[in-house]
Amino acid sequence: MHSTVCAAATSLARNAIHEITHNLDRPCHQINALCPCPLEDTVATGTLSFVEHIHQGKDGQSLYFEISAYPLIDADGRISRIIHLSRDITQRKHLEFQLREKEKLNGILEIAGGASHEINQPLTVIISGLEQLLKRVRQGDPEYELTQTILNHARRLSEVSQKLVQITRYASKEYVAGKRIIDLDQASGGESES
Repeated sequence: MHSTVCAAATSLARNAIHEITHNLDRPCHQINALCPCPLEDTVATGTLSFVEHIHQGKDGQSLYFEISAYPLIDADGRISRIIHLSRDITQRKHLEFQLREKEKLNGILEIAGGASHEINQPLTVIISGLEQLLKRVRQGDPEYELTQTILNHARRLSEVSQKLVQITRYASKEYVAGKRIIDLDQASGGESES
């Protein structure tokens, strides 16, 4: 019945819909169970069916299609024809992906900017206080070494805080237990991409 419906829907061609729209030798749902056939659904329900399919182009690129099937009912209440529309929405899907990535980056930038601001205020006081303390303690004194170590770590934290406000893109790296974290060096342009 599927091929009959396909032939009825494509009166100008002898080919089945899957051959015309997807360059496939058999229906999509026979190749991938996650690709329901809107024609079969329309035949079964007698109503409009709408799906999105992902197919592989000849170059291996993913192609996105919006497919709908609409029944034309005859005087006896039976489906006489089916209007089948297939629209390539690959460009729209790519633009949607780019928009999501941009929104993700904007969210990261807002969080990073806020965190950097909140960290820098107390950090400025800490670094300044440690620098003043180092002027009062003599080199060789155990407290001098401890204060210098703390100051070095505070300056390192300041560098991290500066990288937060220099983020220009999303880049992540492996962390622990399979989790990923933002790679500040890559995201802030501190290192070249590998």
